[in-house]
Amino acid sequence: MNAGELDQARQRDARIALLEGLSDPTPAERRELQRLHDNRDHMWRRLMPRIDTHRAALRRLELYADEIGLRGASRSK
Repeated sequence: MNAGELDQARQRDARIALLEGLSDPTPAERRELQRLHDNRDHMWRRLMPRIDTHRAALRRLELYADEIGLRGASRSK
């Protein structure tokens, strides 16, 4: 998640909180709240596979760094 996506997520969560705080939301506000919840849930469902992908890439880089002796050199500094 980059800085722009993080800002969008914060804005979405703030809007969710505002809509959830309404005592008598309009039908349009209820639809918006449902759409925002769906969007947030979709992001969280995608999160773990994205983390796994990045973790695997990091592991490959670590193995390569170990293979060429970079990781030990950077740790000793």
